[in-house]
Amino acid sequence: MPPQGFLVDGTQNVEGLCSLVALSQLLGTHSVFEFGTFTGVTALTLAVNMPQLVVHTLDLPLDRMSVLEIENSDRSYMPLRSRQRVFESRLEAARITQHEGDSAKFNFAAFGQKSI
Repeated sequence: MPPQGFLVDGTQNVEGLCSLVALSQLLGTHSVFEFGTFTGVTALTLAVNMPQLVVHTLDLPLDRMSVLEIENSDRSYMPLRSRQRVFESRLEAARITQHEGDSAKFNFAAFGQKSI
């Protein structure tokens, strides 16, 4: 599991991370697509625990433009220019691709019909 300092308000908790890793291992997953990178702790946890896994993760760009209205309570979880993803300096970053865009209008065509 990631260092305790990586688990901040808005990230998955330890139980959630364990469940995602266990489910991915059970299914023999080779590729995942995450919606909402935030700090990157989920992407990193999956990549660390599954060396064959390729992770794609999507977050809104820094300009915060969104097709859908964003709840005020969610604004504190929006990407900040000063925020670094926790996986960026790790070896696992080679298997994590950070995508920026709005999931309401992101082109997912390149990710369709992939088997796990």
